[in-house]
Amino acid sequence: MLRNLEINRPNQVWGVDITYIRMKKGFMYLFVIIDWYSRYIVDYELSSTLDKSFVLSCLKRALSCQKPEIINSDQGGHFTNPDYIKLLEDNGVKISMDGKGQCLDNARTERFFRTLKYERIYELVPNAVEFE
Repeated sequence: MLRNLEINRPNQVWGVDITYIRMKKGFMYLFVIIDWYSRYIVDYELSSTLDKSFVLSCLKRALSCQKPEIINSDQGGHFTNPDYIKLLEDNGVKISMDGKGQCLDNARTERFFRTLKYERIYELVPNAVEFE
């Protein structure tokens, strides 16, 4: 859906994704919504589990304030879940998903995760090891 689309205004396209952050005992999972035009973090939520509820609650909160035309995600289980799809459809948001095996389709969001981890998290925790 986004191929050859010129992104030229806020709230035209939001990118969403989940990453993990290694802790001393286990992981924390970070869900982020990024406006692709402004690179603004629209909303985020941190969870100690990968249950779909933290993604849905974050999206509901964001959509109650503003709505994008399109939301782009990968093809992971959280984003193919019927509750996720219904939430977007009920809010009139078009759904776009990365091509299978095409991690560069969501490069803006992936770049944010890389910057967050390498310039903030791993820098502050010198003994942290990158596991991705």
